[in-house]
Parts: sequence; C-alpha cells; structure tokens
Amino acid sequence: MKKIFILIVILAGAGSLLAQARRTVPQPANEKSNKRPIQPTPTPIPTAETQPEEISDIDDSGELIKVDTGLVSIPVRVMDRKNRFIAGLGQQSFKVFENDAEQEIAYFSNEAQPFTVALVLDMSYSTTFKIDEIQNAAIAFIAQLRPSDKVLVISFDEETHMLCEATTDRKIIETAIRQTKIATGTSL
Repeated sequence: MKKIFILIVILAGAGSLLAQARRTVPQPANEKSNKRPIQPTPTPIPTAETQPEEISDIDDSGELIKVDTGLVSIPVRVMDRKNRFIAGLGQQSFKVFENDAEQEIAYFSNEAQPFTVALVLDMSYSTTFKIDEIQNAAIAFIAQLRPSDKVLVISFDEETHMLCEATTDRKIIETAIRQTKIATGTSL
C-alpha cells in the first residue's frame, strides 16, 4: 500500500515537474561549462524483460494487492538550496530503492515528454465579475506550455461542458476558452 501511495504522490507532481524541466539555470559568466549536450534517449521497445509482470503486496488491512506493471515511471525535479532547477543530471546521479533494495534503472531520460492538460474553468454565477480574468489567466497558462502539449477545455456551472477535445492547436483552445459564458448554479 505504501508503494502505491508513494507512486501516486510522485505522479501527482508530474505536471509541475514537466514545466520545471523546460527551465534552465543560468550559469555565472565566469564559469565555463564542460558539460556535453544531452542526447535524447530513444523510447525502448518492449522485450521479454520489459513485459508486464505481476507485483503483489499486502496492505495495512491485510488485503492482497496485485498490480501488473512493466515499467514504472518516476518523474523527478532536482533543485538546489536556492530553489533553482538543476539541469543536465544523468542516470549515474540517481539510485532507486524499494524496501531498502536497490532497483535497476532500465530506462532513463532527462527530457520532458509531451503531456495532456485538462483545463477546467468555473463559469458558475459566483464568477460573474471575473470572467475576463479567468479567460486571460487560462490563455496565459496555455502560452506557457510546449507546442507538443495537448489541452482539453471543460467548463462547469450547473452542468459540465466539454468545450474542446485534447488538441495542440492553440487557436482551437483559445476559441474554446473565449466562448465560455457565465451561468447559474454550480455542479461542484
């Protein structure tokens, strides 16, 4: 149970981790970097070694939990003491342990992968005088994403409205955001 909880906590921070991965730490002008450029690592093709295996554990209540997994993704963000992102770390900088046993890192990549964002906008009556701020903030947020990141737009009032499916087309996304209208009631 602890393993599942830890995995959920790690995955919950993936959005902020991916956003941070785009930032670079400026180096002082008096320091020269001897680092080589980081080459992207190709996505591995599943083999017998990466095929799903069944993992089981007993949670705190004594119930048996079974999970099929082939690859567990652990996104990480490394910051210095001044809360600045540290870029360029390689596989040799990391170790993964499970129950005090070091685990093999079968695949390592330090590049951010595209992701999908569900943008949910509150259009209930309580936001009547804030619609411009909500729309402008949503568009500013979208502008921070990478071109390969997908966005789907949903609004809610007394009902939930799917305004656009997941897409990378920023014009469609902005049009969906701008078409939101205030209504009465709230579904949340």
